[in-house]
Amino acid sequence: MTWRAIRSRPWGKGATLFLGWMISIMKSLSPAVVIVSFVVLGVGMFLLPPVPGPPVYLTGGVLLVGSLEDSMGFWAASAVCIAVCWRGLHPSCSPAFPIPARRKPGLMEFTGIL
Repeated sequence: MTWRAIRSRPWGKGATLFLGWMISIMKSLSPAVVIVSFVVLGVGMFLLPPVPGPPVYLTGGVLLVGSLEDSMGFWAASAVCIAVCWRGLHPSCSPAFPIPARRKPGLMEFTGIL
């Protein structure tokens, strides 16, 4: 597959246009609304089986940093993005997330965790 074939995929252009539109909408909102909406979007993306992790984190980098850069600056917006992705999204897909059911060995064996 050549680079020209990868660039000519229509869904890649659609994703770029969608993220650009989302950034233009989110720039006028408060940072708390932007962060909550990204967490909802990110968890929703993680719930879709064909979506792997990297597109979710890349969406966070584009959406959060693009939306918060004018009000906070690039580095502060990047730090917020890292914190939100680490604390807000990473535990939702990590087996290290403290779920009370994980402390029950019978349930863990039944679900295949052990």
